[in-house]
Amino acid sequence: VDLVFCHRPDPFTPTATVVRAMTDIVRSGRSTAWGTSEWSAQQITEAYWIAKSEGLEPPQFEQPQYNMLHRQRFEEEYFPLYNSPYSIGTTIWSPLRSGFLTGKYLEGIPEDSRPTQEGYDWKLQDLEERRARGEFEIVANLVDFAHNKGCTPAQLALAWCLKNPNVSTILLGATTEDQLRDNLGCIEVALSMSDDDMKSIEEILVKHPEIDAVLPTMGGQTALNLCIDAEDKGVWTKHDVDIIGVNIDAINITEDREQFRNLMQTIDIPMAPQRIAKSFLEGKEAAQEFGFPLCIRASFTLGLSLIHI
Repeated sequence: VDLVFCHRPDPFTPTATVVRAMTDIVRSGRSTAWGTSEWSAQQITEAYWIAKSEGLEPPQFEQPQYNMLHRQRFEEEYFPLYNSPYSIGTTIWSPLRSGFLTGKYLEGIPEDSRPTQEGYDWKLQDLEERRARGEFEIVANLVDFAHNKGCTPAQLALAWCLKNPNVSTILLGATTEDQLRDNLGCIEVALSMSDDDMKSIEEILVKHPEIDAVLPTMGGQTALNLCIDAEDKGVWTKHDVDIIGVNIDAINITEDREQFRNLMQTIDIPMAPQRIAKSFLEGKEAAQEFGFPLCIRASFTLGLSLIHI
């Protein structure tokens, strides 16, 4: 076969044993490469360095869930893995969030959908939880955007995934020929999407609670300067939460940037790990006073994520 996936990590098997087994499969010619599915970044890097240190075959790809409403692991946790020395490829699953991003649940539950099938009763509760999180409103806005763009909601959601350079492959879950043809239309849509289109979509998605604090829309050097400035002033430390920056469009003149910095300096935040939540909330409130969507990262990603934002 071409690829072998270790589907979900096995907590009862040492990683070194898995790496040796996968190496045997690859070197015996039964597969060209091996990878992981839903492993943590720590588990992937552990497997990689075991392979490198013992002359074995390292994992070359990861199969994670990724879509407009499920982003944090792919965009945050895995970010270092997309670069050297790992250069991990990705095969994303559930790009339409089990059909939710097509908008088909906005007017009720279709008769042929999964929630109506035996054994999928849990989907009904899942839909109610999504409604409570405001995801129905987000999808409704995405549907309107797709119609104005001249494409289907499914094509828009898939095209959005394609626009991410760290997405190597998208797994489609089409069950009919018509669905497959519609899904493949996402390629043309992706080619036509402008930076303004992506920014407009981000403005819709930023309302989602999972990504409320993740808005990578500014230049890396500007973000780095803001972070260093805040840390120098003692607003945040490496034991707390690093301020990364704000939307660059909102602070493209020095006066606005200085106004934001000055406000940050007036916030009295004790430098202690247990104050992380309070620091985040206070920083976010201060940023929003000027209409700036605050952008944060955990301090351990400072040397990795900032340069690529």
